Amino acid sequence: MNKISSTKYQGLYITTLSVLLLLATCEIRIPIGVVPITLQTFVAYLLGLQLDKRSAISTGIAFVAIKMFTLPVLTYPTFGYITGIGLAIPGMCYLREVLGSKFVTCIIGYIITTIFGTLWLRHFLPNWHAVWLHGVAPFLLGDTIKIVGAVYASKYLAKRR
Repeated sequence: MNKISSTKYQGLYITTLSVLLLLATCEIRIPIGVVPITLQTFVAYLLGLQLDKRSAISTGIAFVAIKMFTLPVLTYPTFGYITGIGLAIPGMCYLREVLGSKFVTCIIGYIITTIFGTLWLRHFLPNWHAVWLHGVAPFLLGDTIKIVGAVYASKYLAKRR
């Protein structure tokens, strides 16, 4: 197998594993209300810090596409978060190079995910206060821990390369 096709298949392999990891971690959930706690955002932060641009874009697109075809999208309150994750991964990949700070990159990834998630969640809840109470506030501490964990895991993985 020549170098070009080997690289092409390597990218497909990385994207497939990344999407499978996202799909698996979104199924491990702690139900606390309208939006459950999952490890999906931790994996998204880690992928945004680790993937190359092409793999990040293809992972984001494939993840959102799979979720669109497997969920009743218009009636699913967390679809905005799914879309946000699909956009945050390639966005973080780009920002990590521009900013040079993995922590700030993850914070921006969190903001992207939360903006899309809360805008979509607003269609299912009566007001913005309810969106804050059910879609943002319960996750602040957990997402902070996930961000710190993703940054340290990324640094560990970088040393192992």
